[in-house]
Amino acid sequence: MSPDDMVKLTDEYIRGMVKRVSSGNFTVKQASRTCGITERRVQQLTKMYRDTGEIPKLNTNRRQKRISAMNRRE
Repeated sequence: MSPDDMVKLTDEYIRGMVKRVSSGNFTVKQASRTCGITERRVQQLTKMYRDTGEIPKLNTNRRQKRISAMNRRE
C-alpha cells in the first residue's frame, strides 16, 4: 500500500487526540500537526466528544480516495 492510499485518521488516533486536547495536554494546533488534519477538524471532533461524551468513530462505509493519473506517474 502506498502512502497515498493510507487513511490520515484511525479510530485510535481520534481517541488519543480527543482525550489529549480535552484534557489540555495538547493544543488544537499540536494535535492537527500530529495527525495530519486541519485544526478545524480537530475542533469538530473535540466538540462531538464534549457534546455526546462518546469518542467519534470513522465512517467505514465511505469510498476510498482515488489517486489521480498525475500522481500515479510519479
